[in-house]
Amino acid sequence: MLVIIVMHRSSPIQKLMNFILIVLTYYIGHFSIFIKPGAKRIGLDTSIEGLSSTAFRNENGGIVLVVLNETEEVKSITIQIEDNYVEIEVDRRAIATLVI
Repeated sequence: MLVIIVMHRSSPIQKLMNFILIVLTYYIGHFSIFIKPGAKRIGLDTSIEGLSSTAFRNENGGIVLVVLNETEEVKSITIQIEDNYVEIEVDRRAIATLVI
């Protein structure tokens, strides 16, 4: 079954679809800009409710951490790599990328 939907550019549905496309492009950009071809996903321990995260090691040894705050409140997190610590805040309903 093939369904073709034709919408006027200024229709509310088209505006919503354009907004969703921009948000998805922004979200995907957090991965495609910093995580390079050949990067390997690495282990990550997380225990903060409402946060989704993943980490990759690029071929040059750099680490990329992407954190998504799915809640309506700002979340403070502490990142530890070996003996080094850094604390950041992730705004509500925001995505953050850290390049280490």
